[in-house]
Amino acid sequence: MKRTPIGRAAVVAALSAVVLAVSQAPASAAPSGWHELDNFQTGQHTFLTDGGGKTLSRISVPAHLFAFNLKEGGYYEVVQNDAVWKCLDSNHAGNVYGMGCNGGDYQRWRVEDLGNRWIDRLQRNTHVYRLVNKATGRCLDANYDGALYTLGCNGGNHQMWYHVLPWR
Repeated sequence: MKRTPIGRAAVVAALSAVVLAVSQAPASAAPSGWHELDNFQTGQHTFLTDGGGKTLSRISVPAHLFAFNLKEGGYYEVVQNDAVWKCLDSNHAGNVYGMGCNGGDYQRWRVEDLGNRWIDRLQRNTHVYRLVNKATGRCLDANYDGALYTLGCNGGNHQMWYHVLPWR
């Protein structure tokens, strides 16, 4: 079969259209909007301060909301909706706190989908997630005393979070 210049031009035009369409498509669908960040085990919600992170009961403070901004490599910057827009930050000692967003790896978190779990206090199944810090490889963790910190990922309920991404 003999190829003609017109046939080649048509193929080049078609391939160019495909490449253009693919290059204009978003790389991934990032979650949008504001979400609570509640601990699966304790049911307390997260609150960041300059001095440290805490989990508090709903009775003691109103819920603080967080945005999950997708960054390079599939990591998220987790931003609290307060007056100074603190980012969820950590260090190698396991401390967790709010700090002005600076783009560093200590403020990058991988959100791992752990599937649906039954939550008695909500009387329903909901999606739960684990947050893993990019710089340390440690998981966001909490306890009943309201402490917020990171530990090596252990699969425990204290390292599971819900309301992290939009409801499914």
